[in-house]
Amino acid sequence: MHGEVLSLEIPPGSSRTPDKSVFQAIDKILGDHHDPLEFLGWVRLPEDKSASTDVSHWLKNRQQNQKTLCVLGIGGSCLGAKAAYDFLNPAREVLFFDNVDGYSFESRLSRLDLKRCHFLAISKSGETSETLFQLAHILQLLQRKKLKAERHVTVITEAKASSMGELADDLKLPRLTVPLDVGGRFSVFTAVGLAPLMGAGVSAKRLLEGASWVKDQRNLVAQMSAYYLDAFQRSEWISVFWFYVENLKTFGLWVEQLWAESLGKARTRAGEPAPRTSTPLTCIGATDQHSLLQQFTEGARDKHFLFVRSRQSESSMVLKKVPHPKLRLTQGRSVGELLGIEAAATQKILSHLGIATAKLTFDKQDERSLGALFFFMELVVATVGECLDINAFDQPGVEAV
Repeated sequence: MHGEVLSLEIPPGSSRTPDKSVFQAIDKILGDHHDPLEFLGWVRLPEDKSASTDVSHWLKNRQQNQKTLCVLGIGGSCLGAKAAYDFLNPAREVLFFDNVDGYSFESRLSRLDLKRCHFLAISKSGETSETLFQLAHILQLLQRKKLKAERHVTVITEAKASSMGELADDLKLPRLTVPLDVGGRFSVFTAVGLAPLMGAGVSAKRLLEGASWVKDQRNLVAQMSAYYLDAFQRSEWISVFWFYVENLKTFGLWVEQLWAESLGKARTRAGEPAPRTSTPLTCIGATDQHSLLQQFTEGARDKHFLFVRSRQSESSMVLKKVPHPKLRLTQGRSVGELLGIEAAATQKILSHLGIATAKLTFDKQDERSLGALFFFMELVVATVGECLDINAFDQPGVEAV
């Protein structure tokens, strides 16, 4: 695959040159892994076509009149696919039921024609209580409508004994599998993400191409990882991800989950107290310039920033004729151009205040760019965790709840 997908700029003084240990961490993560307990199966996914092949077969067997695809899931079982769907905005409808708010859940379901719906119940472990409750509700509704569950429900879970797996077997529901060595928050390139996205018409091939491109960008990953490691050394405990791309709102929520669950650990692999890492915070530009920038500029110096920008977001129709004299400042300009000006100005203001900033840029809002963004963030988080001797792939704090 040719051509640059992502580019990174870090102003002088915001980070050091990555040392040998950072590159060693990247090489270790990208090396050959055979132990499922390491949960590094996500590394092979950009080149693994088995999930997209399985999903293609599943789509061919789905009822043609089922125009609406509904995803039942929470956290990693839903957020990656929803982030991709919201970014790409495909024509085919997918609805995401990612919470168990009773009013919202029931009111949304009441507006659906169940005969024309197919439900994807997703839980990696097969024991996620929220998804099991959602599924029970759907099965009851289908039964009342005298609709056959095996025609309207597909289960995605691990190929091992679980409540959801056994239920699928008992009811003869179609199944897709999640690899045992891929954690939920790293599962967007498995059937967990590909089934909803391919069902919406998204190109899995292009997504995986973008992800695969990142594997050859060791310097890019090392620079980004060193930026965060240096911020921790300076006791900056809030990592702000500022997206000047409207369609990356949900992607920001996925980044928050990836960051918090991967790096927020009490113990190192050796059992020692883990080094402190930052709390993630996502913002959308230019909206949050009018709500949070005051605190960022004059509040505590405990933050560092990554500005994520798209050239496509910063280009749009130029206003050639001013509709009113009071709007003369818009002459020959566009809303996209204004967004770019505001992004650059905000970063410049923060940099002049001595606050660490970095800028990650991509051209098109397409599958290739998104695949690269997903895998880039996964690899950066994994590298930071490795450098700190943190297991970035378990989540003991969540499992304790």
